[in-house]
Amino acid sequence: MGRAGAAFIVLMNPVFLPYGALLNAAFSPVASQFVTFSTATLHNIQFVFFELSATKLAFKNTFILGFLSATIGTLIAVVISYITARKAISGWRALAFLATAPVAVPGIVLGVGLFLSYTRRPSCFTARCGYC
Repeated sequence: MGRAGAAFIVLMNPVFLPYGALLNAAFSPVASQFVTFSTATLHNIQFVFFELSATKLAFKNTFILGFLSATIGTLIAVVISYITARKAISGWRALAFLATAPVAVPGIVLGVGLFLSYTRRPSCFTARCGYC
């Protein structure tokens, strides 16, 4: 294992260690003790999914939030695609990459930022700039 492998292991610790702690807390009777085969239990999972009253509300809120996020993101992507394809606003052809699927989420954020910066007037520092 070279330097790149060691760097990868160090960089992946913030991902693997929290998941390890979650798995330990889920299958251990006491969350602060390490789980072993003799102490492993499914009681915590059974309690959260079948006995805890907040779980149903959490699932409902997660579903609504996911549905609304996907719908709003799709609508913004359709607007960007329409503007790009129809050339409704000059200078927007460069934004065609925002309509592609792999960059849709960051593309939407970038598209909204570029739209706001493109439609705003430049700030005036002098009275001779021609925009005031």
